[in-house]
Amino acid sequence: MKTNLFSWTLLCAAVLLAGSAVAQNPLRPQHEPVRKPAEAAQMPPEEQLLAQPSPVKAEPEFAAPQTRAAGNTVMLCDSTITKDNGTNSSFVKYTYDGYGNQTLKENYRWDSATNVWVAFFKYVYAYDAYGKQTLYEYYRWDSATNAWVGKGKIVYAYDSNGNKTLYEGYKWDSATNAWVVYSKDVCTYDANGNQTLDEGYDWDDATNAWVASYKYVYTYNANGNEKIYGYYTWDISINAWVGSTNDKTVYTYDSNGKQTLREDYIWDGATNAWVADYKYVYTYDANGNETLYEAYTWDIVKNTWVNYLKEVSAYDANGNETLYEAYTWDIVKNAWVNPEKYVYTYDVNGKLTLQEYYGWDSSKNDWTLSSTIIYYYSAHVVQIGVEEAAAQAQSAPIVYPNPAQDYLYIGGIEAGTPITIADITGKIVLQTIASPNEAVSVAQLPKGVYIVQVAGKAVRVIKSEP
Repeated sequence: MKTNLFSWTLLCAAVLLAGSAVAQNPLRPQHEPVRKPAEAAQMPPEEQLLAQPSPVKAEPEFAAPQTRAAGNTVMLCDSTITKDNGTNSSFVKYTYDGYGNQTLKENYRWDSATNVWVAFFKYVYAYDAYGKQTLYEYYRWDSATNAWVGKGKIVYAYDSNGNKTLYEGYKWDSATNAWVVYSKDVCTYDANGNQTLDEGYDWDDATNAWVASYKYVYTYNANGNEKIYGYYTWDISINAWVGSTNDKTVYTYDSNGKQTLREDYIWDGATNAWVADYKYVYTYDANGNETLYEAYTWDIVKNTWVNYLKEVSAYDANGNETLYEAYTWDIVKNAWVNPEKYVYTYDVNGKLTLQEYYGWDSSKNDWTLSSTIIYYYSAHVVQIGVEEAAAQAQSAPIVYPNPAQDYLYIGGIEAGTPITIADITGKIVLQTIASPNEAVSVAQLPKGVYIVQVAGKAVRVIKSEP
């Protein structure tokens, strides 16, 4: 489940001194963004705080707690260098703990006057024994004092099922040189692991207490493919929740459990009916790779869907994404415009080594290379849980993370291997075909215990909510 963007916007507005991110209309559910991680990498750090509140975990993402077996050697990305039009732009360093979790990301900018890398910003991360992220800190470099200065911090807590129940946001108080709490979100879930409530609070310095701000209430249908959002705000004059803007999201899946359609609706109180708002269409190739993503908005005048956004992807024989193109729809020209393109290159082990970003030059009517990112790797010894170690010793498929939230990764199998996921009653809830480096989406499954059947083996997996 995706984090509520409105919640993040409220938090980040407090912890950042400046930012160009635009807050989403709180009366709408979160709509699908342009989803390339590469785009977030090009954003200013203020926007990255919104776009990437969690680091990319190392491969694989181990979730077994406490007891660890002998280490595995894996190749992890230690650094990247970005060049804009062939000139140095940014340098990023990554640090990991003994379990392969990313604990530090440091970003440097190129100073063309002195021809040296200058510190810019950094992120610090911490995890619990299950690999769940518990801390996120954001710092900017102060050139006047030659020191890192805190800007924002988020603390996370989870219930026994791995559901995220608390977000606490902090800002840095330069007067006291300490983190000061600013806002928090409290979340609850039903027996199936579906989020049912998200309440937002702001800290009141005058009363030294939490003050309610807003809340979302979620309800689901029996099939789990329909969700209704209720939005409320706290009225301090009467000390009660008031108002409710209802939104509904309906999901459709194919026989392989791949999401093919998402439709968003808004409740019209005047007509007492659901009114179409947005829809998203997903297309896949024979290997289950998403090749086309289309977003539409509803035109209430013409009473029809109108193009909004399109993303096109291509893959190599190993399932690695090699091409990504994005377009927006121009309603005046009645055509796709503002194209941008990413081209990805991998080494023989499937590791991303080069990312090229192209913009469209209308004067030349052709693509123009704008920036490149070069990825550097080195070997790291990371500890794994005893269950994973035993599976490796038996050459059994490795299924991780466990518990899982949105995706499962299955290692040690060949492309084309059938994958079946059943619930504890034996009912098959998802069937797909293995693709190298391709995750299996389980975001649509309710929280609970499932059996993953692959290559003649059965692996017990717990599905949790983020």
